[in-house]
Amino acid sequence: MKKIKREKQKNKICLILAIFIFPICSFASSGFEIGGEERHHVTADRTLYHSKDKIYEAFGNVVVSAKEKRLSSDYLWYDDTTKDVRVKGNVIFVDKETSVQAAEIHFNLQSGIGSIFYGKVFNDAYTLRGQLIRKIAEDRFLTTEGEYTTCKDCSESWKISAASVDLTIEGYAFMSSVFIKIKDVPTLYLPYLIVPIKTKRQSGLLFPRIGGNTNDGFVFVQPFYWAISEHQDATLSLGRYSSRGLRYEFEHRYKTFNDSEGIINFYRTEDRKFADKGRDHRTAIKTEHIWNFHRNVKAKWRILEVRDRDYSEDFPTDINSKGLPSLESNVLAQFPFSDFFIAVEAKRYRNLLYHEPRGNDGGTVQAYPSAYFGIRERKLLGPLFFNFNGRFDNFKRRNGAFQDQNSNGIFDSATEDLRETNRIYIAPEISAPFRIGSILKISPSLQYNETRYSFPLPTINQNIESTSTKYVQAKVEATTVLEKVYNYDGETVKKIKHQVSPFITFYNIPWINRDLSHPFQNQLNRKDALFDQFDIVPETNSTNFLRFPQGKSLYYGFSSRIIRRLKRREEEPRAYPFDIVPRKEVKQYEKPQNKKQELQVESAKLWDRYNPHYDDYQEVWNFSVSQAYDFKEYQRLRSSGVTDASKRAFSFLLAKSTVSLDNFSSQLEYKYFWRLVDRENSPPTVLSNKHVLSTSFTWTFANLTNLRRTRSFVRSISGNFTNASQPNPSRTIGGDLRWSFNDFVNIRIGYNYDLLAKNQLSWYTSSIFTHSSECWGLAFRYDWNRNRSPKHGDIGFELLLNLIGTGWLGSEQFEGSNSSGVFGG
Repeated sequence: MKKIKREKQKNKICLILAIFIFPICSFASSGFEIGGEERHHVTADRTLYHSKDKIYEAFGNVVVSAKEKRLSSDYLWYDDTTKDVRVKGNVIFVDKETSVQAAEIHFNLQSGIGSIFYGKVFNDAYTLRGQLIRKIAEDRFLTTEGEYTTCKDCSESWKISAASVDLTIEGYAFMSSVFIKIKDVPTLYLPYLIVPIKTKRQSGLLFPRIGGNTNDGFVFVQPFYWAISEHQDATLSLGRYSSRGLRYEFEHRYKTFNDSEGIINFYRTEDRKFADKGRDHRTAIKTEHIWNFHRNVKAKWRILEVRDRDYSEDFPTDINSKGLPSLESNVLAQFPFSDFFIAVEAKRYRNLLYHEPRGNDGGTVQAYPSAYFGIRERKLLGPLFFNFNGRFDNFKRRNGAFQDQNSNGIFDSATEDLRETNRIYIAPEISAPFRIGSILKISPSLQYNETRYSFPLPTINQNIESTSTKYVQAKVEATTVLEKVYNYDGETVKKIKHQVSPFITFYNIPWINRDLSHPFQNQLNRKDALFDQFDIVPETNSTNFLRFPQGKSLYYGFSSRIIRRLKRREEEPRAYPFDIVPRKEVKQYEKPQNKKQELQVESAKLWDRYNPHYDDYQEVWNFSVSQAYDFKEYQRLRSSGVTDASKRAFSFLLAKSTVSLDNFSSQLEYKYFWRLVDRENSPPTVLSNKHVLSTSFTWTFANLTNLRRTRSFVRSISGNFTNASQPNPSRTIGGDLRWSFNDFVNIRIGYNYDLLAKNQLSWYTSSIFTHSSECWGLAFRYDWNRNRSPKHGDIGFELLLNLIGTGWLGSEQFEGSNSSGVFGG
C-alpha cells in the first residue's frame, strides 16, 4: 500500500510540473514553421515555444529557409501574433539578388519593415555598410554612418561615406556630411550630396568623359541626360579639348510603339588648330531614322555631313569614314504593296577627296530624286507570268550640266562630258517557268530594256537632244537541287545536310538600238563618264562594274552548302544527377489593353505555336563558283584572227566561300580574269591575266565577361588579305590580335602592310587595365596612320570608373567599356 501511495504522489508531482512547465516550453524539437501565406521553416540546435504569448525562440545554428531565401544566426525570436522577428549573432541573409551580414536584424514578416544593426548589404554590384540601416517603407531606407562602394578589394580603392543617408529605391539618396575616400583616406568633403538611385531612365548628370590624346590634348566632357518622355530622351554635353577649344555635343533618341525609331547626333568644336585654314569652328551631324507610318508606308533617313573635309580624320569617334572616298546621305520612302511597289530616294555625296579642306566639291554628281517602281511577278495567261521593274533618276551637280573645260559656257562634245541628265529605265519581263520531274526547274524569260536620257539646256545656243538605249534580252535558266542528309550523333549536332545546286543560264541580246552619233553614247564607252551600271548594255566582257556578259553567253556554276541540325535542350545528353528532362516553361503573354495589342498577342501566340525553329539549323559552309562563256566575243576575236579566241571568250571566274563554325568564321572572294579589257583607250586594250583575291578570317579562342561587365577574357585572332588589279593595283595584308593575359589585363593589336610598296599602312594598339577592385581602370590607345598629317601617331587614354557596379562609365571610344550614365540615365 505504501508503494502504491508513493507512486500516486510521484504522478501528482509530475502532473503539477507539467501544468507549470507547458506554457514555457511545449517542445524541444529542432524545427518549426513561421509566417503567414509564405511559410518559413526554422531549424536550430534547440527551440522553445511560449504558448501563452505565442512566441518562438531558437538557439544555436539557427537557419530560416523560404523560397529563394535563407537566413542564419545564433538566436531567433519570433512573435506569431505581430509577425515580428529578431535575430542576433552572426546574422547572414541571402536571396537571389542581395546578401546581408549584420550583428542584429529586426523586421516584420508581413510589412517587411525593419532595421539592420552594424550590418553590410552587398551584391555583385555594390556594398553598403552602416551602423544602423532602417527600412521605414517598402522602398525607403535611413542609414546612420553609412558607406557605399563598388570595389571588391579588402581595403576599398574608393568609397563614399556619409553621416546620414535618406535613400529611396528608384528615387534619390540624400546624404549629409559626405566624404569621398581613397584607400580609407578622406580626399574630398561635401556638406550635402544628392545621388539618384535609379535603374529606370531619369534626367540628371552623367559621369563625365575624362581622357586625352596627342591631337585633342586633355579631354573633359560633362554630359547631361534628359528623359523627355517614355519614348524619347536626349543628352547634352559640354566640355573642352585643351589643344583645340570648347566642345559641344547633342544626341536625341526616340522609339515609338510602331517600331519607328531614330537618333540624331550633332557635334561642334571650337578648333583653334583649324583656324589657319580659314575656319575656327567645326561641326558634324549624324542622324538615322526609320518611320513606319503604315504597313504600306515606310521611310528611312540617314544623314552624314561634315563642315570640312578633314573632320572625320580629326574626330573619328564622331563620324568614322576611314578609307572612304565620300560620305553618303540618303532619304528613302517606300510604299510596298502585295502586287506592286514604289520607292523614292534622294542621295547626296560629300567628297572627302576634294582638294580644298573646306567647302563642297561642286563637280560631284548627286542623284536626287530617284524613284523605283515595279509590279511583282503575277500570272498573266496560262503558263505565262509577268513582272515589271523601272526607275527614274535625276542627276544634278553644282558646277553645271557639263564639264566646261575652256570655261566658255558652250558644250563641246569632242572634249567635254555631260554630267546632268534625267534618266528613266523600264524593264518589263514575261516568263514561263516549268519543271521536268521533281528535280529540274526550267525558267525561260523575255525582257525588254529601255533607258532614255534627256539633258538640260547647257547654253542658249545649243540644245542637246534626248537619246535612248533599247535592247531585248532572252534568258533560259535551268536549276536543280541535290541533297543528302547524314545522321551525326554528336554532343550538340543531330544531323548534317549537304546540298549542291548546279545551274546553267543562256543569255542572248538579239536586238540593240542606240544612236552612236549622239555625244553621250560615245561618252558611255569610258568607265569614268558613266552615272552607274544602268548606263551599260551587258553584251560582252568589260571592266565596267565587272559584270558577266549577257549579249550571247552561257552562264554556269554551282553552289554547295553544309547545314547542321542542332539538338534541342531536351535532346542533349545528360548525366546523373541532371538526367531529368527540363520542364518546358509556359510562356506568359501581357494582358492586352486595346484592340491593337490584342491582335499583336494573337499573332505572337500563333507564331509560338507553329514556330519553325529556325534557330535549330545552322549553315556552316557555303561555297559557290560561277563563270560565263561569251559566244559573241569569240566570234569577234576569231574573225580578227586571234589565235586564242576560245580562251579569251571566257569571263572572269568567280568563287565565294563563307564558313561559320562555332568559334571560327571566314570569308573568301576570288576572281580570275582570263582577259581584261580597258575601254578607256581607243581601241580598247586587252590586259594580261589578273587575280583578285579578298579573304578574311576570325578565330575566337575565348570570349567571357563577368556579370558586372568590368572584367573580360577575350582571346581571338583575325586576319585579312587583298590582292587586286582594279581600279589600282594593290596587295595588302592585315591582322588583329585580341589577347587577355588574364581578366584584368586586355590588349589589342592591329597591323596593315602594303606588300607592293613594301611599307606599313597603319597599326594600332589598345589596352585596358582593370584594377583588382573592379571599381576603376585605365584604357590606353596608340594609332599610327601613314596618310595622317602632320603627325603619324596619336596617343590617347581614358579613365574608367564603375560607380554603379554594372560596368565602366565615361568611356566611349575604348572597346569593352560601357558609356551609360551614373547620375541618371
